[in-house]
Amino acid sequence: MKSELKKLLVFVSLTILCVLSIAIVKNTIDELLIENAELRINNNTLISGNNELEAKNGQLMTSVEGYIADKRELSIVNRKLYDELKELGLKYNSMSSIAQATATENKNLKLKLQYTPIHVIKKDTSYIDTLKCFKYENKYDTISGCISNDSISIVKKSTIPVTIVMQNEYKYRFLWFKWKVINQKLIITSDNQDVRFTNVKLYIQK
Repeated sequence: MKSELKKLLVFVSLTILCVLSIAIVKNTIDELLIENAELRINNNTLISGNNELEAKNGQLMTSVEGYIADKRELSIVNRKLYDELKELGLKYNSMSSIAQATATENKNLKLKLQYTPIHVIKKDTSYIDTLKCFKYENKYDTISGCISNDSISIVKKSTIPVTIVMQNEYKYRFLWFKWKVINQKLIITSDNQDVRFTNVKLYIQK
């Protein structure tokens, strides 16, 4: 009887060990698969960089895939952003994602000078001088200024309307059904056609 009981206990113990081992191995495999998928996505993101495409209305759109990273990985791939978040008192772990972009406006202008006579009074002398000024204005920019002797005084105001879209990327698609989000894509554009977006980055918290 005791012998049978010992055999049963050994069998139960071995069964428990086997189940635990299988669970640990499966969990390890799952983690490796997730890490490999993230690594593949991140490599694609680094290789592809920023993509520029044209929308139906003719606007240029800049897009970039998300870089999946935890706090430690962010501190390695973008230390400047990591330190900036710390200085602002923001916690990356509490964010779902964070994006960066640089907007550059390139505009060639040829402005006509307007000559305006002015009466200048300095101490005991007075004379007529000519003030040379210029002005440019459109939907997005206002530029004005004057030239006096060897210096130029300029006032510039620019408006850059920006549209930002976060688009999910799904692993599975069938007809109109989509499921299992594997990454996100950031799409950024402006209807100011003189503006270009560069260094667009999207970091997604693991």
